[in-house]
Amino acid sequence: MPSSGDGPEAEKAGHCLCLNAAEGLLQLVIARRESAGPAAFTLLCAESWHAPSQGAELLAPALADALTRLKLEPGDIDRVACVRGPGSFTGLRLALATAAGLVRATGAEQAGMDYLSLLALSAARRLGPLWEAEKGGPACPDRQGKRVLWVLTHARKQLIHMRGFALSAVGEAPGAAPAPLTDIHVCSPLEAALFIQSHREQNETDGGDSGRPFVLGSGLRRNYPAVAAGFAAGAGDSENDPAGGERIPLFLPQSFDQPLPEAMLELAGQLAYSRKDIEPLYVRPPDAEENLERIARSLGLDPERARDKLAALTRPLS
Repeated sequence: MPSSGDGPEAEKAGHCLCLNAAEGLLQLVIARRESAGPAAFTLLCAESWHAPSQGAELLAPALADALTRLKLEPGDIDRVACVRGPGSFTGLRLALATAAGLVRATGAEQAGMDYLSLLALSAARRLGPLWEAEKGGPACPDRQGKRVLWVLTHARKQLIHMRGFALSAVGEAPGAAPAPLTDIHVCSPLEAALFIQSHREQNETDGGDSGRPFVLGSGLRRNYPAVAAGFAAGAGDSENDPAGGERIPLFLPQSFDQPLPEAMLELAGQLAYSRKDIEPLYVRPPDAEENLERIARSLGLDPERARDKLAALTRPLS
């Protein structure tokens, strides 16, 4: 229903489109905004494709088909929430360009979503209250700190994006979104494991140990031997230390590596929208930039001219 009131604060209901192409999964979510409230959405459509190399061929036709089936026009979309990174350079540009084109064509407003925060929120909603009841978790009297969740996503071979989040502690509102604990780091799988172990040890030293942390993401899945070896090295001698196994984090199932449509809408309801283009979040330079001189020379191009062209392609859309 539309928001109440007949003054300038009143706002009619509209529709929100969420897009994600940060990794191999391409996601499209459409919801109806029931009011001007930050999270008053009714999910209408959620589609996803595992098509890492076909995003350009799929996204626009899929969006057109979804709108047709829902009996909506492009102009009915007045909010576009798009994952801005970190992730695949090609995937991010595809989704952001689609969002920018729709905004220009319809007058809608747009805003960017951080991918690691979206995965953390999805994990919190999947876990619900279960993590609090797990033995050794914050529900135990001797555990007073917040449970920590680490999101690791694939950056490229032997390199991952990593960020830590705090889940709701006992006594806090159970629906609170995970709060970032660290900046986004780009590091090797082994460095990630050692960093997570070090972070927990520091928490213990400060008297805030909250039990075994959770770990999820494509960075874990695609580099499992290296990550597991790093955690094992930091766990000590499990044969002589019965608690050694408790030093190894809890690896969440692969299903946690994909954002929930409901979490996308929840995050979309918290954003500030405008007509401005969404600034992509690139934590590391694209491969083409790091290997630009070699690529340019192999194509018979002048490296300086190639740098100018790359700069033009990677500046914010206007």
